[in-house]
Amino acid sequence: MISIKDLIVPELIFIKDRVEGKNAAFEYLSRRIAGYRKKDAAILLQAVREREKKLSTGIGLGIAVPHGRIPQWGKTTLSVLLLKEPLEYEALDGEPVRLILLFISDKDKPCEHINVLSRISYILSESDCLERILKSTSPEGLYKSFVEYDDLL
Repeated sequence: MISIKDLIVPELIFIKDRVEGKNAAFEYLSRRIAGYRKKDAAILLQAVREREKKLSTGIGLGIAVPHGRIPQWGKTTLSVLLLKEPLEYEALDGEPVRLILLFISDKDKPCEHINVLSRISYILSESDCLERILKSTSPEGLYKSFVEYDDLL
C-alpha cells in the first residue's frame, strides 16, 4: 500500500491566502515541484492541464486532486496547497476548493498513480482528518496532520 508520508515532503507544502484561479494554482504547484525535482515546469503544467480537460479534479468537500503522468518521471511527487480563501474550481459538487493536492507520477506506473489517488481519497474521507488539515496554520502542522492520519489508517 502507498503511504502518503512516503510521497509528501515539507518543502512542497504551502499555505496561501488566495490564488487567482485554478490555472494559477496549477502553475504555482507545478513550478514548486519542478524546482524540487529539477525538471521543466512547462512539462508538468501541460500534463496537469491535459488531465483537467477530461474532467474536473475537484472531487468535492473543498478538495481538488489535480494530477499528471509523465514518462520517465520516477518517484511520484506530491505538493499541497491550502488556501485561506476558497477558490472557484468547477468541482464535481459545485463547491469552491480550499485544499489542492497536486501530484505527478510516472506514466509507466499506472497502478502507482491509481494507488496514490485512492490513498489521498481514503485519508481525506475521514472528516476529523479533513477538518484538522483545513484548520492548519502552518505547512509543518499540515504535514504533521497528513503523516499522523496516514499512520492511523
